[in-house]
Amino acid sequence: MASMVSENLSLESRVSLQPGTLRTEVSKIIQVLERTMEEENVVLCHGDLKPSNVMVSKTSDKKISAKLIDFELSGVGWRGFDLYKMFRTRGEGSVQNMKTFVESYLDCEGECEVELTELLVEEATLFEPVTWLEAGVFFLYAIGEGRDDLTNKEIVEWEKEMEELAKDRIGEYMRAVEGWEGRVEEWRKRVNEIKGRLN
Repeated sequence: MASMVSENLSLESRVSLQPGTLRTEVSKIIQVLERTMEEENVVLCHGDLKPSNVMVSKTSDKKISAKLIDFELSGVGWRGFDLYKMFRTRGEGSVQNMKTFVESYLDCEGECEVELTELLVEEATLFEPVTWLEAGVFFLYAIGEGRDDLTNKEIVEWEKEMEELAKDRIGEYMRAVEGWEGRVEEWRKRVNEIKGRLN
């Protein structure tokens, strides 16, 4: 079965956006990140870091072991994106978990200073709109992929579900991106000030 999406209906119009809006938003995000992030912010990323891609078990000596799975989206990327995607939820619930994770991460590297922890958490939170936009685009383009394993009725239901998820994630993006560029610029200034003091 092919997708039930009408050839005359753009995917963007399904979520009440003008054609070309997503391309414009993605370009704007990339320009800001390329202008403000430095090489140290670009690392080998998992690309789909989320709780369902972390396997946790107890070893024979009762220690906790965590392993990452699903590396198909891994590659070079912004560490803040990976971190925020792992802890992204609606509301403030996971910021403390992210801070605890970052403290452990930096401690392993021998760099656990409060300012560095705060900067890395703040860097990750700057990627909130990027993670919502990525999710919205994913669900939106899933509509156009078609499903050969479903009946026509199931395809219509599936596309409606994907459309609702895309609308929700793009709505979250629009909320999170308001004032975002200024927050990124302020963060970069603080990073430069702290680097100046530490060097």
